[in-house]
This record gives sequence, C-alpha cells and structure tokens, in this order.
Amino acid sequence: MWISIKTEQQIEDLLKESFDQPVVLFKHSNRCGTSMMAYDHLTENWEKELLQSVPVYLNNVVEERELARYIAGKLGVIHQSPQVFVIRDGKAVYHTSHYRINYKALKKELIGKAGILE
Repeated sequence: MWISIKTEQQIEDLLKESFDQPVVLFKHSNRCGTSMMAYDHLTENWEKELLQSVPVYLNNVVEERELARYIAGKLGVIHQSPQVFVIRDGKAVYHTSHYRINYKALKKELIGKAGILE
C-alpha cells in the first residue's frame, strides 16, 4: 500500500504525478503513538478499489527528517507528524494532522473533490 519516499527527487516526481491524478502523502513517525494509530487506521480501512486508483506515499519523519521539512516547504504548510495530504496539480488541496486524520474524510476528499471513482 505505502510507497516509501526517501529523496527530494521522489517528492518532485510525486508532485509532477499529481497533475495527472491526485496522490496521497502520509508523514509518519514510528516513535509516536498518535502517528501509529493514524497509520493503523488508514491501513486497516483503505479500500482496495480506492487503493488501485490513488498512489499513497509514506515519509518516515524519523528516518528522513530533512525530507519532512522539504515537504513542508514545497507544500507551504507547517511540518507536523502525523500529517496526511491530498496533492493535486502540485499543491496540497487537503491536509490534516494528528487525531483529525480520518479515513472517511480522506476518502470523501478523494472521491468528491478529486474526482476519483466517478
């Protein structure tokens, strides 16, 4: 499910990809209980049909701290972890963090505004 990103070039590539289709990016810390809960929630609820339609990228903020800051700068948001984004046309059209990360809200964003599965 998760496509691990470790380089700035991968970020640039996913931003380019977002002009063809929305992408999801999840910034995650495996040392944080809140992040682990959000990760588990998304993993357990992600529907196969949606997963086949949307690439889902993962930034491990513990291992790739500088990359997490790079992402924040590129998207123009304050770095937080956990944090999830829907990226379209090179911009974060939706983002939320911590306990507000919710699969149903993310799915609604992807299906409704991004036009996935319509």
